[in-house]
Amino acid sequence: MKKRLFLTGPEACGKTALISGAVGSEIRRSGGLILRHTGGALEISAAATGERRVFANAGPELAGYCAALLAEAAGAPFAVIDGLGGAELAEPELYEALVRLREGTPVLLPTEHNRYQIAPEELRAALTERTKAIILTSPNNPTG
Repeated sequence: MKKRLFLTGPEACGKTALISGAVGSEIRRSGGLILRHTGGALEISAAATGERRVFANAGPELAGYCAALLAEAAGAPFAVIDGLGGAELAEPELYEALVRLREGTPVLLPTEHNRYQIAPEELRAALTERTKAIILTSPNNPTG
């Protein structure tokens, strides 16, 4: 399994500068993304190429782009993920991409049919001996 280093801290605390300074030009071999909140918008930079895209808000389009960058990161020698953790995490596609990055298999438990309530018997049926983690968001909003 690839080793992953996760740096956490508040926005604008210097994580990106630290990563860039530590890996230098090797960042071109990485995968992943750097997310910045800029004037009400969300700017996503591909870690390896520096390509930037700006999104007016979190939603399926932003989640799809981030998920694609995370999928690429799974095959890279190392991954950079900086700034991910706000309203953009309301999209299940991002959770799936993060699980795959950790070489896991995401198992989704739909709740729409039960007025968005988790049915205990359905949760029990989804769990196996290989289950490593359960991610619950309620009401599918990281600020809850």
